[in-house]
Amino acid sequence: MADPLVNALVRLVSECQTPEELTTRVTQSFGVGQLGRARTIAYERKGRDWLYGTNVTLSPSSASSGEAAVGTKGWVYVLSNRSMPGLVKLGFTSKPPSQRAQQLEGTGVPHPFTVEYHALVANARDIEQAAHKLLAERRESKEFFRVSVVEAMAAIRSALATVGASELSEADSEPTQDDA
Repeated sequence: MADPLVNALVRLVSECQTPEELTTRVTQSFGVGQLGRARTIAYERKGRDWLYGTNVTLSPSSASSGEAAVGTKGWVYVLSNRSMPGLVKLGFTSKPPSQRAQQLEGTGVPHPFTVEYHALVANARDIEQAAHKLLAERRESKEFFRVSVVEAMAAIRSALATVGASELSEADSEPTQDDA
């Protein structure tokens, strides 16, 4: 017998025209906890390009330096660490996310952080805070959440829609079976 929730998510995926619409409708209808499942269905049925779009290469002048303040351009990112399975760090920085991941290496964690996703946005702190609110029930501490990479990415995209912002650039790694 088919799972009614899966059937409803499959139907919703087929109706949505954009990933943003999918994120909004799944969150409203089923809660943020079902975003990962819905995005996995979308990935399988509509493909990676529909779900993630295409990556844009930034010019060197696109990245700013120093810490991002409210309303300023910066990177919203998702990091993972194999010494913390099932947890991701969702944060923001005005420096390239790879530099932020390197900064965290000196914090006593036995393995380096991996940048799973990052998006350059005009108001990084606002987007980060909105994404944190969407994932509040799954927060472990500060910027760490017990969600998949795909769910964290979906929260960022939903936060972009909520705040009314758009990405200046985005990059992500293709989700693995573990992420879905």
